[in-house]
Amino acid sequence: MGFSALQIILVFVWVFIVAIDQFDFLESLYQPIVSGAVIGAILGDLPTGLIVGGTYQLMTIGNMPVGGAQPPNAVIGGVMATVFAISSHLDTTAAVGLAVPFALIGQYMVTFLFTLMSPMMSKADQLAAKGDTKGIVRLNYLAMALLGLLFAIVCTLGMLGGSAMGTTLSNLAAKYAWVMAGLGAAGGMMRFVGFATLLRIMLSNEFWGIYFAGFALATIIGYIPELSGSALLLIAFVGIAIALYDYQTRVAIKQAAGSGFAANGGDDEDGITPAPQLDQKTLNKMAWRSCFLQASFNYERMQAAGWLYCILPGLEKIHGDNKEDLKLSMEHNLEFFNTHPFLVTFVMGIILSLEQQKADIETIRAVRVAAMGPLGGIGDAIFWFTLVPITAGITSNMAINGSLAGPIMFLLIFNIVQFACRFFLMYWSYNLGTKAIDILTANAKEFTRAASMLGVFIVGALTSNYGGTTVATVIENGDSPIVIQSILDGVLPKLIPLALTLGLFFLMKKKNWKPVTCIALLLVIGLVGAFFGIFA
Repeated sequence: MGFSALQIILVFVWVFIVAIDQFDFLESLYQPIVSGAVIGAILGDLPTGLIVGGTYQLMTIGNMPVGGAQPPNAVIGGVMATVFAISSHLDTTAAVGLAVPFALIGQYMVTFLFTLMSPMMSKADQLAAKGDTKGIVRLNYLAMALLGLLFAIVCTLGMLGGSAMGTTLSNLAAKYAWVMAGLGAAGGMMRFVGFATLLRIMLSNEFWGIYFAGFALATIIGYIPELSGSALLLIAFVGIAIALYDYQTRVAIKQAAGSGFAANGGDDEDGITPAPQLDQKTLNKMAWRSCFLQASFNYERMQAAGWLYCILPGLEKIHGDNKEDLKLSMEHNLEFFNTHPFLVTFVMGIILSLEQQKADIETIRAVRVAAMGPLGGIGDAIFWFTLVPITAGITSNMAINGSLAGPIMFLLIFNIVQFACRFFLMYWSYNLGTKAIDILTANAKEFTRAASMLGVFIVGALTSNYGGTTVATVIENGDSPIVIQSILDGVLPKLIPLALTLGLFFLMKKKNWKPVTCIALLLVIGLVGAFFGIFA
């Protein structure tokens, strides 16, 4: 079957949209159950599109981008499976099989783009230092456009080139597998640059024990299968308990010594006046913007540039004509950030309430780091492991039976839940933060110390939790080969992630290396390591 110019254009536009949607916007249009129906309608065979989309959805129901790990790409795989089924009149299973090479190429492209975006964070830093809010917006839009364009081009070429192109691309990827492995290994290590940056800012000598405690606890919990899914949440509870104990103890000592808030005048002596409360329009605007949290996702600071884009309307309202304060807020809000995209408004509300009350940067930074970590596990459990499987399981069968209600119901259920969460958490956390800050400013130093302690504890946990870097080197030794990774695990599990994070921290702290230099080093390590078979 040939394709008309209109069909090619419509498929190109649709893939451009859903390629962005897989990380931003609704994060549901890209799902095969929806995309298959749309592609089927464009190509004039909606029933086949429904069947293929429903089948592919069930096949990928457990392949979610949890913790930043990228599964075979459902956007390209779902689109190409539908195209092959309709254009070549293949049965569903054969079409899905032919689409697999394209799904793998999509996985490689995502890894490549996330790696490519890492050096762009230095440009974002420059924009923040100048207070260029429009520049931050353009950077995020450019990243989304690049992702959409690349995916649309691959799918369009796949339509025109057919399965032969998929085979060629697959063979090319196999021939230079070490390059893709190197990029993948380097991409997995990029997050350690973000962790090291946070440590350089937050870590004082007295908190080293707290950092290692967070790392150790996360490593231990990670080895307990029943608890690994909720590891960060459990760790956060422990961290909160430690920080709360420290806070209460120090407040009690201060009060016993007669140097309480009333005696020293608190924070009023610095003459800082809180900004007016944010209005409903601004809060709503930021809740909508939260849909683009991952617009410029990268392996260095993950969601940092998208996070700044989301809260910019609030920062501009809070700081008004004070450009210097706006620059400072933009700069520290470009530090490493990663949380669940559907629950991010909880963090946004709390941070904006602190910004509005003109809390010091150390306090805001510590609260941001402490709040973002646990939400990842909570969000994955609610959305990727519960809502999507249940909803997709029910609606996919409807689609396979030829019912258009399947994709429609999937979109309705998923988006009603996610937008209810986004807007409720935005308002609830902002109001909660505004009330809480009145109490906390009475003991600002003690609170900042406790929050920093919690933040360092969480960074230690993240080092382990997100530290998936391992070596694949095996030394032949007769019937008992020596597996280097097993030896390293016997010394200390997650030793490589810990060593990389601390090594990068040393280079930044003692040698004044910039994050971009660290990224270049990790790229070299990844490519050289993959070439010599150190990384799988």
